[in-house]
Amino acid sequence: MKKTFLILMIAGCSTMAALAQFPEFRYNVIGYTSDRTGQTSLTDMNKDGKPDWVVGSADSIWWFEYQSPTHWIKHLLGLNPLTEAAGMAIDVDGDGLPDQVSGQTWYKNSGDPGKPFARFLNGTKGSSDMAAADINGDGKIDLVYMNDEDGINWYDFSKSPEKKWKGTKVGEGVRLGIGPMGLGDMDDDGDIDIVRSNSWFENIDNGRKWEEHKVLKLTNLQGKFPNCTLACFADINQDGKPDLVQADSYVSNGRLVWLLKQDTKGLTWFMNKVDLTTRQEIHSLIVADFDNDGDLDIFIGGSGKPDDFHVRSFIYENVDGKGKEWKKHEILTDKECFDARAADVDGDGDIDICGKPWNGTENYFLQNMLKENQTKQK
Repeated sequence: MKKTFLILMIAGCSTMAALAQFPEFRYNVIGYTSDRTGQTSLTDMNKDGKPDWVVGSADSIWWFEYQSPTHWIKHLLGLNPLTEAAGMAIDVDGDGLPDQVSGQTWYKNSGDPGKPFARFLNGTKGSSDMAAADINGDGKIDLVYMNDEDGINWYDFSKSPEKKWKGTKVGEGVRLGIGPMGLGDMDDDGDIDIVRSNSWFENIDNGRKWEEHKVLKLTNLQGKFPNCTLACFADINQDGKPDLVQADSYVSNGRLVWLLKQDTKGLTWFMNKVDLTTRQEIHSLIVADFDNDGDLDIFIGGSGKPDDFHVRSFIYENVDGKGKEWKKHEILTDKECFDARAADVDGDGDIDICGKPWNGTENYFLQNMLKENQTKQK
């Protein structure tokens, strides 16, 4: 009897260990575009309940309609966007359909997959980085633009989106620092502030005025584009309060950290390391629960010229659920990952990733196999 119990106990532990394994990601080709593409989103463009992949170059924008992990239908969204990299899909005109904003242009969703979107000039400054949130507290989404020449500006387009958008200057800019989601309440006063690498800008009077606080610690003066980062607000330690995840960008050995606020005014932050020697030039950052264990993990994608000589993408598993212990999982090797996005694309209850290179044309879908593998083990 004792021997039988021991065998059952070992078998049970082995099964739990298998179920607790970090998921594999299966590489699938979405389709092909020109190289040097950005302007990415993963959103339901045709309102069929399935996320679609949006990507654009300096000449054209496309969206790929999801049918299955191995089958995507390519549609032309529009031509001649006045940008190369900065863009995203949001509902500009409030009709319930995602439109596409690409730098100084936006494209109205036609509602017909076979018909390109109508193109409008929006009168904005140039942008190499972009993020979206309700800046003025009116319940509608606004856009924040940034580059190293025109600085940071935010735009309210809620009243007349087909006319020139109303812009407000926030402060000086760098090449990257506010995306993919560097907008959040830094000082617990109920409005949205803006993170820009080593500084954050305090929202005063519903976005009419801004005060810069140079208190963030991820500073890097190296390279052609200094002080470039990627940023995401997320509750890493599960204390019910937003933390700030940041990764160096445009450097060959980027650091990945998360910052814990030490005071309600957001003037003191404790830096927690995730990986200080990634040996990657990081151009994608995603925070999500990739293993469905109830806490947030961190994805980074390598591109450009890394110290490693091989571009790689990793997910850092939040082992203790508090952001103190991380386990590094390599999920993509020798494939550039520039401006990736994540969602439950195949509708099976786990988070997948869509990505692409900067120097290359093959767009890809990294299918999270967590649910599929769990089903096989039952």
